[in-house]
Amino acid sequence: MSKSARGLAAAGILTLVLGTVHGFSVLLEPLESDFYLSRAQASVFYSLALLCLTIAVLGSHYLFSRFSVVVNAAIACGIGALGLCIAALAKTAWEFGLGYSVLFGLANGFGYALSLQLAARSYPERRGLAIGAVTALYAVGASFFAMVTGMVLEPFGLSGVMGGMAAILSLALVIVVILVCPTDISKRYPKLESKDDVRGSARLQICLWIGYLGACTAGLAVLGHAAAIVRSSGGSENESLSAVIVIGFATGLGGIAAGWLNDRYGYKRLLILLPGLTGGVLILITLVGGELVIPGLAIAGGLYGATITVVPAAISQLFGISGSAVIYGRVMTAWGVAALCGPMIGGFGYDLTGRYTATLLLAAAVAFVAVVAGQQTGKTRVQ
Repeated sequence: MSKSARGLAAAGILTLVLGTVHGFSVLLEPLESDFYLSRAQASVFYSLALLCLTIAVLGSHYLFSRFSVVVNAAIACGIGALGLCIAALAKTAWEFGLGYSVLFGLANGFGYALSLQLAARSYPERRGLAIGAVTALYAVGASFFAMVTGMVLEPFGLSGVMGGMAAILSLALVIVVILVCPTDISKRYPKLESKDDVRGSARLQICLWIGYLGACTAGLAVLGHAAAIVRSSGGSENESLSAVIVIGFATGLGGIAAGWLNDRYGYKRLLILLPGLTGGVLILITLVGGELVIPGLAIAGGLYGATITVVPAAISQLFGISGSAVIYGRVMTAWGVAALCGPMIGGFGYDLTGRYTATLLLAAAVAFVAVVAGQQTGKTRVQ
């Protein structure tokens, strides 16, 4: 295996395991039962985890330039495993929130940012496809988590799920170290240098931020409640679990497809097309419903996976690989706002109406805002 392939494989393993955070919707009912919470209260765990994830991405470039790839991977996996262990032993909602939302959330963001940098530097000439592959595995992590949960939840409960994931994350660290250490990757990228003095267009960064906010709010408001949406539309528990698995794989395929399209045609059209299609699909789900809910959610997941691939790839092309760590950290704060608001909006909407129709329509509206921002992004240049 070549040095570049080993770097990409290490990045993929990290994102596969850390991406399990996006299978959170299968934990909603167990959390409600174990800690006597409402749907909105249970959703806060996911929102807080994604907020901590965003904070970690924003500050990740400071550690990239100070520690080696191996040390940074150990930081991400070690803190993540610790957080999951605390969540496994939690007796109260506060303890679960500290372990899962805060510690695992921070580890998740740092590991994700590290993986994107490794992917882009391993294949700089095909960075769109490389980033797409990594984000695809991040999305597939949600399906992986749903499968683990399906096998472990009934016999071992929520504690068993968290403990099992802690063990898997520890194993992932061992594999990553084996991939990185025997090669020149650690010498080639001993420290992932990043520029924190990037001089780019403020207008461009604002357009990217607004577009990412709209597209991600639409995606996360729906995907954070995917299993519950299926149940609300009349699906069985097995169907809701299957939906999370299908959506995770669809999100991954969307990321790979978008990476290829980005390398071939560029990001400008995609930043307009992806949120526009998302809004249309979400409206269609509210109108049709029934058996088409799962396929509709899968399409929405694919479009979300495409979005989270195209935006970092576009930033890397606009600002360079070294500058992208800083700029992506800034733009990623939009994803953090979306992560905080989207799932909570879904939870409050369900608590008030007992349905997800209002959530889907609001998500469609913010997706169309992202279309306008995408148009402006394509017209703006780096100074």
